[in-house]
Amino acid sequence: MKAFLGPIPKTLDPTTVTSFTEYVIIQQMTRGLVKLDGQGQTAGDIAESWKISQDASQYTFTLRTKQFFSNGDEIDANSLVGSFQRQMNKGKTIHYDFAGIKSVVAKSPQILEVTLQKPDAQFISKLTYPEFSVLHKSDFSKNTADACEWRITSGATTLKELKKEKILLSQEQQTKREIEITGTLLNKNGEVDREIDFFVGVPPLSADLHEKISKDYESYSPRLSFTYFFSIGRGSYLANNKPERLTVFSKLYKFRAKMEFVSPFHFASQQLYLEDGPGRTPKATLTKIQSSHEKDSSARPSQRKIKILLQKSFPYYDQLIHFLQSENIEHDITFYPNFDEFDRLTNSNIFDLIQTNNDFSASDLTSNIMVTLNPKRPLVETFGNKEIDKIKLKIETEFSDQERISSIQRIEEILLQDALVFPIFHLKMYFYVNRRNDSSELSRRFPEVSIWKLN
Repeated sequence: MKAFLGPIPKTLDPTTVTSFTEYVIIQQMTRGLVKLDGQGQTAGDIAESWKISQDASQYTFTLRTKQFFSNGDEIDANSLVGSFQRQMNKGKTIHYDFAGIKSVVAKSPQILEVTLQKPDAQFISKLTYPEFSVLHKSDFSKNTADACEWRITSGATTLKELKKEKILLSQEQQTKREIEITGTLLNKNGEVDREIDFFVGVPPLSADLHEKISKDYESYSPRLSFTYFFSIGRGSYLANNKPERLTVFSKLYKFRAKMEFVSPFHFASQQLYLEDGPGRTPKATLTKIQSSHEKDSSARPSQRKIKILLQKSFPYYDQLIHFLQSENIEHDITFYPNFDEFDRLTNSNIFDLIQTNNDFSASDLTSNIMVTLNPKRPLVETFGNKEIDKIKLKIETEFSDQERISSIQRIEEILLQDALVFPIFHLKMYFYVNRRNDSSELSRRFPEVSIWKLN
């Protein structure tokens, strides 16, 4: 099987998962305590069952017997302890802050006890993240500065080859097969390589190519989309000055209205979360927020130079520069190529506007908002907003779906109303399956691309 998932990462490590490509590949090579089933519900995987303390601060897992790594070693509670402790020692992760784990103890080969620093009613669902992958001791016992080698894995495949142009995964147990992850979608003629069985429809795919390949590929619109947005930088003069933020935002509203989209997968966004799903701010409220911003804004050019941190791959750089120049806005732009560099730059410099993106398309936005507001690696600064801090705590301790959804919606409203984020556009992704393949079989081989994510 041959697939294109996006740019080839330099390393594959569960601590530094920052791309769709890494997410999918690591899920191919690992298993966790729990998984998402065909309906998108949390189900046991290595864990057969679990008990949760009344205050949701302690979780006790009973593991299935006769679970094995790819080399035949048995997966037991000590395997989980080593995997958890590696992440706790590594420090920063994207999807979960491992400082929230107080202890992880193997009570017996089949019993694992995890105690949290504070209650977290959503901890079971978070265990589906790749950061909670079960690693073999050959990886979790390595120096924490070293990336995983993946020669022995808990999942269906092992890493056979990692090069700049491709990744090769090998499955030796049961059905023998190889999965090649290529870094190149188009051939030298600018056409999709027809040897590819599955690919993700992101730029450089054009509207014309989208139509042209329909004979050979079936396309799906998954529940997987990203919002590109600006946020206010830590230490910026805009941080504690809402009138000045609104002045800048009044210009950004004009920029968004004038944008000419370069991809069929892009469309303007008024809100942070993708529009389709629970917990989204109603359009009437969004219109009211924008109207209040325009009314309250002084609408005068800022007298300061705006320092902007921009993704190197931001597709509207030329349009942004043209707009800033036409509005006589002095600016200084710094680019970042990946999230490691993003982390370094935001910790060592002061930026007024920071452009980034996140997946805000899930039916349950709990993980998305927690990633965005992760205190160890925030994508959005809240500058000590007490209401948001209170809501975050409620999300972590609330078992009621309705209450949690309502809380998530309120966070979006605060971020928009207080001019802490400015959505630019949504990137809606497409999955393409070569018509010679069975998509249901594909979903079993690519868990992240499972059928429940397809409309």
